[in-house]
Amino acid sequence: MLAVALVTDELDCSVQTPGGYSFFTDPDNSVYWNTNPQAGNQPQPTSAICFNAGVTCTDVDGDGIYEDGCAAQDNEVLQPLARYTSYFEYLEDQGKEVVMLAMTGVPQVVAHNPNPPYEPIAGGALDVVYRTWFDFPFPNGDILPDEWAMGTTADDKVYAFGALGPGCTAQDQLGDFTGQALPPVRIRDVCQSLDDVDPETGAPNVRCCIESICDQDSSPAFRCLTGIVAQALERSDP
Repeated sequence: MLAVALVTDELDCSVQTPGGYSFFTDPDNSVYWNTNPQAGNQPQPTSAICFNAGVTCTDVDGDGIYEDGCAAQDNEVLQPLARYTSYFEYLEDQGKEVVMLAMTGVPQVVAHNPNPPYEPIAGGALDVVYRTWFDFPFPNGDILPDEWAMGTTADDKVYAFGALGPGCTAQDQLGDFTGQALPPVRIRDVCQSLDDVDPETGAPNVRCCIESICDQDSSPAFRCLTGIVAQALERSDP
């Protein structure tokens, strides 16, 4: 059995080798670079390349909300998703179970299945809104108060991360902000590709847990992981 766990506050950026790296380092290959509003709008390489090269989003009415969501796109920069999904399918064809936990930038999960495998049933990936950055202090916008006081704007965030706003904002028990995280797209697609339906019973086989990295308590996430591992072992037991 293979159990995969990913913990990240940004988008997947699995670069194709060797050619993909030139899109991050070569000024003559800057098609995916964003302009820096603090440097005369000069294009510079940032994490936004991972969004620009790996994700496409649709804003139907120009309100900043991606009503049709965001989808992964394959090109010469990042590894195609089939690199991962086809390998997982190969393992499954060999009789091996594959499960995955992704702790990413989705809203906090507010309810889990009380029964195994304890997967999220409310909040989390079910409630994520794909949208751009909103230029106002949190909670009415996406700029954390300290950053807003320093003059940070939504344009700065788009330059740094791309035009996909945070899926969650984390605070500690004292209410102090500890960070923000981008919602998954490529990671989501790979993880959810593992789920299927039992051909005999019609019951869902949950192999993917998508949890919030912004949650103060990560124990429910790992409970979900152990739950899907346990069920996978039961399915593979001759």
